[in-house]
Amino acid sequence: KVGGSELINDNGGSGSLQWGTGVPAGSFLQILAKQDSGQGQYSSDTIPLGGSTNGLFIENITPKQANSKFLIQVQIQSGWGNTGGGSSSFGTMSTDWGLRLRRTKGSTATDIGGGTNETQRGGNNSWYGNDDANKGYALYDTRCLVINYFDAPSASTSETLRYEVGVFGTFNTNFNYNRAGHGTGNSSGMSAIIVTEVAV
Repeated sequence: KVGGSELINDNGGSGSLQWGTGVPAGSFLQILAKQDSGQGQYSSDTIPLGGSTNGLFIENITPKQANSKFLIQVQIQSGWGNTGGGSSSFGTMSTDWGLRLRRTKGSTATDIGGGTNETQRGGNNSWYGNDDANKGYALYDTRCLVINYFDAPSASTSETLRYEVGVFGTFNTNFNYNRAGHGTGNSSGMSAIIVTEVAV
């Protein structure tokens, strides 16, 4: 038994073990996690944050149970400001962007969760749609943006899933990823994504 749930072998004692049908609802079936400390500045729609090699995504997820649900937890580090903007540069800074959480099941990509925002600040399924900010503070600081979403992808055990996070909008100023806007040596950060499969 594992965590109170029974593992069974359905082919006479040889081969791989598979989950039995007695897994209690709410049990964690698998937990996948990834951290990314790469830094970037984006001035156009970009998914995933951090790039397609080591960025903010988890792919090739095979469900342990058909129709299980997935708890997606994301922490994103981002900073205000632009390269060359000093701490005494008061005024307004346009921050027209929004984050999206995307699930790909097989070859079908769907943006999930979030709210409806203006197109210039991310559009539909937008998390953290921003408007103008005061430049008189925090140009060297990073912020922690958090996404929590409970997804029901209706996936079978023969399908694969991918979850990733991207930024979308009109970008009157850059979206700073894992860094402050002023420079790469100022206030660097770490972003992370955790995907937990939950039995139903």
